[in-house]
Amino acid sequence: MTASVSVVIPVYNAEKHLEAAVQSVLAQKEDILEIILIEDGSTDDSLEVADALCKNNPDICRLLRHAEGQNRGAGASRNKGIKESKGQYICFLDADDYWLKERLSGALPLLSSSPELDGVYDQTRVELETDEERARFSGRGKTVKGEQVLPEELFAAFLKGRVGWDTLGIVLRREAFAKVGFFDESLRLRQDGQLWFRMAAMLNLSQSPLGRPVAVYRRHGKNRFNPHQRYTDPVAFCESEFQVWESLFTWFKEKEIKDNRWELFIRAYLRGLGKIGYLGKAWQKVKQEGRTSLYWHTLRTYVPGPRRILRYLRYLAKA
Repeated sequence: MTASVSVVIPVYNAEKHLEAAVQSVLAQKEDILEIILIEDGSTDDSLEVADALCKNNPDICRLLRHAEGQNRGAGASRNKGIKESKGQYICFLDADDYWLKERLSGALPLLSSSPELDGVYDQTRVELETDEERARFSGRGKTVKGEQVLPEELFAAFLKGRVGWDTLGIVLRREAFAKVGFFDESLRLRQDGQLWFRMAAMLNLSQSPLGRPVAVYRRHGKNRFNPHQRYTDPVAFCESEFQVWESLFTWFKEKEIKDNRWELFIRAYLRGLGKIGYLGKAWQKVKQEGRTSLYWHTLRTYVPGPRRILRYLRYLAKA
């Protein structure tokens, strides 16, 4: 198969893992047109490591930076890589993760034989690298996978959590971004999940037939996104979640969403904003700290009031 894949890798404080990440892509060179490293203002030696890797592999590796060496975040870095890419297909890898053998052996044949598909997602695996992470995420070092669903049923299944994918587990035609847009650079966290939500709503995506993990997501204690924050800092976590849902709502109301997906989205939106199942643990923490105002602040931030609900239902009536 002709090399046709651009691999976009944002790099931030990843000197320890970056070489292994790039080598895991180079091992599949026959499918790879280019590896694009976007250095994101690291404070360690990531820039030097990235520069050396590209100099050692000049035929396939390119190093990009933001203006004046700024730190712009993973979303802006991935967007820069996408816009600079030349491949027919685009996929992603974070600098602290790695691909497994034959990572593209399920996605590329399916995309090649199914021109109606915009993208294909595969299973991935979580690797808990430290004792602290193993204690914190006990039982989560498992394969990330979902049910096999038809592309037309994907959005409903995605909303219910029956199916999903990690950023390092999806391959997309470059035209997909023209249809739904790029990563939302206003979100410092969860901008990848926000984009997958939009793609599930509008694109024709299918699960790979491979049936095994194709990449490994490392949890090592210094990851940008830490889901454990919902317990350690519930206010910040809920504010981040709120920003994601608000950005999704803004995007949805400006798009022509087919079928009944607008109604499905509204239901998920209200459910997401009102989801307070884990606030019990947050409550225990703030009680220990004697700061009950944190709990009420979190509750007010995360649960929509009557006016907001009515406003969203009015939009639903117009859709």
